Amino acid sequence: MDGIFLHVLADTMGSVGVVISTPLIKYKGWLVADPASSIFISVLIISSVIPLLKNSAEILLQRVLRAYEEDLKAALNDISKIGGVCGVQNAHL
Repeated sequence: MDGIFLHVLADTMGSVGVVISTPLIKYKGWLVADPASSIFISVLIISSVIPLLKNSAEILLQRVLRAYEEDLKAALNDISKIGGVCGVQNAHL
């Protein structure tokens, strides 16, 4: 869902850049408006894609999501408190 949102956001920002730069070029003669808006939109897209790439890499590497790390630690502590359990190694969850 994050990827879909970022794709729609990129398309929207591209359209907004065209809408803003067109009158600036036509009425003011500012030819630099088009490349400036393109660079600004590119920076926004790249900065929003970095968290998506990190999250995707964590999923592909089968890492526990950060939101569940504390729950996992608590569960492993509860397991080690069970009678007869000496410790937990290499938990695959």
